[in-house]
Amino acid sequence: MLPTLVIGLMILFGLALVASAGASPRWAEIEWRDLPHALRVIAIAATATALYTVLGFIVTMSLMLFALIFAVERRRIVRAAAVSIGVTLLAYLLFNTLLKSPLPQGIMPF
Repeated sequence: MLPTLVIGLMILFGLALVASAGASPRWAEIEWRDLPHALRVIAIAATATALYTVLGFIVTMSLMLFALIFAVERRRIVRAAAVSIGVTLLAYLLFNTLLKSPLPQGIMPF
């Protein structure tokens, strides 16, 4: 049932994007000041995707969130570390423990 639901939602959101496409500015009118920020986010997400099965869920998500918060958003290192570890552990608890979803272990023994 879940794949059918996800596919249905993807179709619905795709149709919503197509319907609202006329409201966005033309390609030539877009300001590209935020392009370096977007490229950093894409690079970090692509690296995390490549390392996900090798390093595992906990390590990859912690490092990705830390890089996004500290390096991209330029927050303090202690706050970035605390948020990235906390969010990752909460997500691990939710997916692995409560939802019983298999997550890659990677280099972690659990």
